Amino acid sequence: MNRYNGLGRLIERHRQLFRIPENLNFYSKEDLLVAERKFLKFVLLNGEVASARQADDTCFNGSQ
Repeated sequence: MNRYNGLGRLIERHRQLFRIPENLNFYSKEDLLVAERKFLKFVLLNGEVASARQADDTCFNGSQ
């Protein structure tokens, strides 16, 4: 998949949002991939997740 097209960027962005230490330390490798795919499917079908909006707000407001 081309990482520079809109869908590729969207998937990559949400993949990074999913790969936080809490998830990486909880799931086995195989389960992590399954959970990540389910998360990406959920995001693509239902829209933005709250944590992504909060991350964007933090970036745009300059607060941390």
